[in-house]
Amino acid sequence: MKRFVLVLAYACATASRSSFDFVLSTNEHVHSGARVAGSINNAGMLSLNDPDIGWSIHLALDGMTAGAHEANAIVVRKVETPGIFDGSCAVVLDNHETSNGDIVTGSFTCKDLASGSEHIAIAVGEFKTFINDAANDLNLNPPPP
Repeated sequence: MKRFVLVLAYACATASRSSFDFVLSTNEHVHSGARVAGSINNAGMLSLNDPDIGWSIHLALDGMTAGAHEANAIVVRKVETPGIFDGSCAVVLDNHETSNGDIVTGSFTCKDLASGSEHIAIAVGEFKTFINDAANDLNLNPPPP
């Protein structure tokens, strides 16, 4: 029983380590739920997926320094009319630490993401996730399982 309680407490503590929230140019609001998963690595590859709401975001930044970045982006919509939208986004990373498990937050906008003939734009968005990179010392702030 003690083991179950410890596992449950750890799962609750780490479940909210990643999130995303954005508003499409159509005023549709997309907000991740409790089961969102993802991370960012030292190269600036960020991936967040929420299986419950059917959206995921993948951003390829040019590193992890705080400040402005231009990112190649893939946004996947698995609800309504599914689509894989690609294009670019302007991203601003907030100041953050650099060890595994440290939290990284930022904001982003995407003007023209295309999936075939359909286009979407993200007027404003933000994310929170944690660093997870095998090159870092895994004994510091280890990521959740």
